[in-house]
Amino acid sequence: MDPLVETLNEKLQQWRPEVADQGRERVTQIVGLADLDQLVIPHRPVRLGSMRGLIHIPDDFDTAFAEEIENMFYGENQE
Repeated sequence: MDPLVETLNEKLQQWRPEVADQGRERVTQIVGLADLDQLVIPHRPVRLGSMRGLIHIPDDFDTAFAEEIENMFYGENQE
């Protein structure tokens, strides 16, 4: 028997009945989708604000290098 199947069987016996029922339901859905060749595993979305406190964004972030960028588009002698 596949080790994954063995592990799942062991866990289903250990879990509370309502948790085991939810697990069975999810696995049944996955198997059904895989049988129809429609199984798509979505990527986990990135949580907004997950980097809060870990990085610093300068106050002039939106206007940094504005003059230099403008000079690139319009030339340096623009007034």
